[in-house]
Amino acid sequence: MIHISPESQFQRLDNFLLKRFKDIPKALIYKLIRSGQVRVNSKRIEPSYKLYAGDIVRTPPFLKQTEKKTLNLSDESKSNFEKSILFEDKYFLCINKPSGQAVHGGSGMSFGTIEQARHFFGNHLELVHRLDRDTSGCLVISKRRVALRKLQDDWKNRKVHKAYSLVVNGIWSNKLKKVDLPLKKELLASGQHLVRVNPSGKQSITKFTIVKQQSDKTFLTAKLITGRTHQIRIHTSYYNCPIIGDKNYSKIMNKIEYILDKNGINRLFLHASRLDFTHPMTDEPISVEAPLPIEWDKVKYINFDSK
Repeated sequence: MIHISPESQFQRLDNFLLKRFKDIPKALIYKLIRSGQVRVNSKRIEPSYKLYAGDIVRTPPFLKQTEKKTLNLSDESKSNFEKSILFEDKYFLCINKPSGQAVHGGSGMSFGTIEQARHFFGNHLELVHRLDRDTSGCLVISKRRVALRKLQDDWKNRKVHKAYSLVVNGIWSNKLKKVDLPLKKELLASGQHLVRVNPSGKQSITKFTIVKQQSDKTFLTAKLITGRTHQIRIHTSYYNCPIIGDKNYSKIMNKIEYILDKNGINRLFLHASRLDFTHPMTDEPISVEAPLPIEWDKVKYINFDSK
């Protein structure tokens, strides 16, 4: 029997159990809930049920709370993580996540950004939002549940202003200052999920500003009005200006990847450069900026028109 404390209030049942029993397969957790082997206040309940202080969750006897996995991380890893911190107080921190690092473990990765943060600073840390594995830049992590709830509400209600820096292959039109294209997630025959422009999809709006143009590429900033999956990547690709290094939405991916590899670069040129939001406890305006990665300077001297 697990008695729900005020700290765990308003969590979904499935998320609560997945966090508590970290070594139990996700599919098994859902099977136990749906089969009634997990009950709340003696009743069968849906995985999406939001817990309240005083609720009693009954779990099968064979489940036991697991210890946090020990990560073999060096002092250098800790130093690098500390250097990546852009802002920190007692409620949350914001880091400059590197490209190629997932925000959480899984899909072939033993650990991600959040597991690394917990290893160094405590198991109470939680992700406020997510960034794609290949996208670098500003990522917010909460230290307290009360801050987590308020920050996530602001993300959900579009009260957070998000700016990205990117480099696209080709010449971006000066007329494309605002792109409004509906997006829909589709399941391919291969089993892979891709997001595509679709009239029946959700409204997706991105505002673009040209920073610099070269004969073969354009440096842009993008502000998200909506926050759909892969929104910037699809909006640029739709106008035949895919983000350099994009392996999913670029029709000339093989050529670009080959040129990048020759120059020792392996990344997507999409960077979450700035976040503007309200402090969850003090209501002060918070602005956090992540400096451009070194690859932004390197790519200026690469010619993608070469054969």
